Amino acid sequence: MSAARSIAVTLVVAAVVVGSAAGAGLLGVGQQSTPEQSVEASAHSPDERVVTAEEETGQIEVGGDESKVVLIDTVHGNDIGEGKLSAMVSALSAAGHEVRFTDRDARRGSEFNATLRQADVFVVISPERPFTQAQLNGVDAFTDAGGRLLLADDPQTPSFSFFGFPGDRGSSAPGMSALASQAGIGFNDGYVYNTGTYDSNYRSVYATPGGGFASDVERTTFRNARAVTVRDGTRLLVTGEGAELSTTRDSGQYAVAVRSGNVVAVGSTSVFATDGYQNEANEEFTSALLTFLVTGDKRPSDAPAPSEDGRERTGGERPPRA
Repeated sequence: MSAARSIAVTLVVAAVVVGSAAGAGLLGVGQQSTPEQSVEASAHSPDERVVTAEEETGQIEVGGDESKVVLIDTVHGNDIGEGKLSAMVSALSAAGHEVRFTDRDARRGSEFNATLRQADVFVVISPERPFTQAQLNGVDAFTDAGGRLLLADDPQTPSFSFFGFPGDRGSSAPGMSALASQAGIGFNDGYVYNTGTYDSNYRSVYATPGGGFASDVERTTFRNARAVTVRDGTRLLVTGEGAELSTTRDSGQYAVAVRSGNVVAVGSTSVFATDGYQNEANEEFTSALLTFLVTGDKRPSDAPAPSEDGRERTGGERPPRA
């Protein structure tokens, strides 16, 4: 049995700053990529619209009176580099919560569930490797017992398509589908864009509250976001009219953040990063989200405890979807 490593905030912030500098070139190019079905140039021409940058001063404030253990997954090929979680980690640590990262031993089902047993919150970002059945059962038992789970997946990957233009991963990360589907959640292929109303470019879409703990949040900006669906739950943030999917060009109002019971899914990590959490009211949403995550009550506190073959599952009653 291997305990997760506790990571000091100063080391985390130093690491993400270095990662941000190394990955800046790829991020800058990826944000300007065109949809799979090309968008007319006139729709986002500089002559059509001048963007005026406003001063960004918001801060993330995490509520809750009890210190919790937040575990971040790193053993499934997770894309958490380039400062994607820097603002989140800093805010949680400043509020007195312990942030840990899974270690290499947690790749095995029994060790993974032993590590998860010590946590109150589990964060999974763009897992490239699938979860084993034992791990899936462990996560299910974890949320059934009241543990809080955050899933987030970006459409952007630092890959290149024909003629040197940046490419995008069309489908969600390989390890995400099975994990999200347990909660009745799905990440749509492609990304959401809006050529009529947007922030810095047509892939920076505005989203407003749809309900739940995000009800009091003002307008947010999601950069490079997937649309997220939920079968029986709450659409937390929804894009404005005129948004389209890059894969189909269907126009509609798409959810970019949803909740199903103890599980929250977000279609972009931009709201957690240093260069994105202060845009519009992003810090309000991230504050509300992190407060939700750390105010759960996991009982039994040592859930999950499934067997190695993944057949046994323990935990409390399944919470109602909300």
